[in-house]
Amino acid sequence: MKNIIYLILFALHGYAASLTLNEAKDHNQSFSILHIKDDTPFLCEIKMRDDFKDIIVCTFQERIAPTISQVNRDLSINSSDNKIEIIPSIKIKLQYLQDDFIMTNVIKQKIKQEHKHWIVVGYKDDIAIFQHSKERGIDFDIVYQDGELPFVGSLDLDGLPIVQKRDAFEMRYIREAFEEQKFDRVINLADKLLKEKSGTFIPEAKLYKLRAMDMLAWEMGEESDIDNDELLNLAQDWIEENPSSKHLSEVLMYISKTYYKLGHMNKGDEYSNVLKDEFFDDKFNKIAQLHKGDRVYKNRKRRAEALKIYKDVLYKTDDLMIASLAASKITKRYLDNENIDLAEEFYKKVVDANELYLKEQMHESYDFAKQFADAKKYDLAIQIIGILISVDSKNKLVDEMRKDIGYWYELSGNKDAAFGLYRQYLEDYPNGDYIGFVKSRLDKTLLDINEKNATKKMANIDNILAKYPNDPIYKKALIEKAQILIENGKYKKLFALEKELKANDGAKFLQYGAQKKISEDLKIFNCKAAMYLLDEYNITVEVQDEERLFNCLMKFAKYKKALNISQKYLEDKVLPKRLKWMYQTLKLYSKLDKNKSVVMLGEDIEKLSKVLNTKRYDDIVYEKAEAYYNLQEYDDMMLKEVKKAEELFPNNIKNIDLFSRVLRYAKNKKIDMLIVSYAQKIIALQKRHKISDYSPIVELDYINALKRLKQYSKALKEDVKLIYMKLTDVQRANVLYIAGELSIKTGKEKEAKEFFIKCGEIVEDSSWQRLCAENLKLLDE
Repeated sequence: MKNIIYLILFALHGYAASLTLNEAKDHNQSFSILHIKDDTPFLCEIKMRDDFKDIIVCTFQERIAPTISQVNRDLSINSSDNKIEIIPSIKIKLQYLQDDFIMTNVIKQKIKQEHKHWIVVGYKDDIAIFQHSKERGIDFDIVYQDGELPFVGSLDLDGLPIVQKRDAFEMRYIREAFEEQKFDRVINLADKLLKEKSGTFIPEAKLYKLRAMDMLAWEMGEESDIDNDELLNLAQDWIEENPSSKHLSEVLMYISKTYYKLGHMNKGDEYSNVLKDEFFDDKFNKIAQLHKGDRVYKNRKRRAEALKIYKDVLYKTDDLMIASLAASKITKRYLDNENIDLAEEFYKKVVDANELYLKEQMHESYDFAKQFADAKKYDLAIQIIGILISVDSKNKLVDEMRKDIGYWYELSGNKDAAFGLYRQYLEDYPNGDYIGFVKSRLDKTLLDINEKNATKKMANIDNILAKYPNDPIYKKALIEKAQILIENGKYKKLFALEKELKANDGAKFLQYGAQKKISEDLKIFNCKAAMYLLDEYNITVEVQDEERLFNCLMKFAKYKKALNISQKYLEDKVLPKRLKWMYQTLKLYSKLDKNKSVVMLGEDIEKLSKVLNTKRYDDIVYEKAEAYYNLQEYDDMMLKEVKKAEELFPNNIKNIDLFSRVLRYAKNKKIDMLIVSYAQKIIALQKRHKISDYSPIVELDYINALKRLKQYSKALKEDVKLIYMKLTDVQRANVLYIAGELSIKTGKEKEAKEFFIKCGEIVEDSSWQRLCAENLKLLDE
């Protein structure tokens, strides 16, 4: 021993925690031993960091004083508050002192209970004190100096000196072969030694042969070529020859196990009962019971009994390895019956308590991990693989497991962890069997990792779209690209993907993008772009955009679509809002020639306006008057609305059109007084607003009505005014003819001739010119 370090951490509450760190050697391998003690029980645990490296954390009941971090070449020790953290650079073992291995639930070890004294061992390579061996014993490390080695001599199975040196060497080879798990070689070497038929090592050679045959039968299962009769005969011979050996229970177990395997329940029970009676607490009795459970389980009607056998062993043994074996068998049965939750419950105990068992049964552990992953129990599957991949990185299974753990992280939703593991796989296994799979998954996780740079993320997506056009990931990447384009307002690029998105169930993203683009266009009143998208993608806009859309629809005369919006609010509970949309709807009814709807809704608007005491919507009088005019059945109502418009909006230019409707009605009904009245109003409003849209027609209607009312002088005066207006030749000939005619009626023949002569001077030939010529001729006669 050398390099002894002694540390004291003084507590704040009257007790002290002590740490003693030593270094030692075993088979020329150096290792560190750290003792942690306290007067009050405390808990130490091995915890796994995110990088799968183990650390030890000890938690005390009360806070300890801060101390300077202590480091040797193997262990780094830090303390803060009520915790000590031990960070190893090598392998570690954690154990508490005075283990009694008595547990209520065997799988939940006392290692998770509080104790006063804990020991941490740090080592680089496996050392003898931690090597698992079926032979229990003490291995004292002896280092010899150069020169001739001292010779003590060989011992037999009972520890007595051996005279036959050759047999001792043969036995040594058998033991070494068994430790190396070369079981065929064990059998061959044992057979060679047994040919002697006598000698000190015969019983041990037979025992090792039995062990090897059992291991081969277990490894190969149904495909094993082990002769069961030979095994039984060998075992029974061994018992006869060694009835008092300490290994008797082991051999009885082999016999019982073999009979159960062959289906001979009675014979199996015979030997199993001997074990129960004579070796109840012996581990081989427990193993025999487990094999009995295996046999019983083959009978479908007795499966509940088999599970009871397994559980009896689990809860009654104080041997952690046997308890783990029992729990594994229970797990397998529950998995076979797809009872995943119970399988998880039992195997989780093994995983938490006995990593060594998982490593020794690597193939079974890996199969369980895959089954749990298939059942979406990813956390447990990942925990199992995390233990197994620490065994030997050169193992072919580890290659596959490293691939699986990344994939299971990905499936569990932890894409960032999966991405890191895939990249680590490519570094560690550049020529791995699963390099293609990992590269593919690495590409695909690029969609899900937390990449904040939109440019980089888009580059990743485009790479996937180019590399995997026929893979399901193409659809996911395409949709992801659409979402990014929408988020960044790249609508033109989004709509360029229309064909691909529609072919990959992404039409809704076109809809969503179009909806956002319409909303943006409506805010700036870009109606043309909004209308195009509205028609192209049949969009329903958000409520907050409906009014802007309504205005655009009205601008582009899309009255039916506008009506769909306005009608939604005709029963709105907010009265001012309802009145506003009633007004808009009436305007639409008018545009769509829904005259009765205009009249009915107009009445409702007027009533609600009175309730709300507003004149804001009085201009509906124009639409109501127009509707009554179009209905042709409500002339009095039409005239009433016209009168109302005159009163409300006396000089409004819109009155000209309204009055023209009255004028047309009066002409049809031949009501000259009404013609005169509204012709005068139109003429006055046109003059006021400096327009002449209805001239000279309205003036001629006015003059003709005056003629029919025999108001010739007034008619002549109005007609003469027209002569100086801008008229067509036909209109001017008409005006001159009327002037001549009215001059005759007022006794002004001279003036009449002048009008008729001017009428004849108009170049364009017309019926008015001919009438003027005829009247002039009559006057000359």
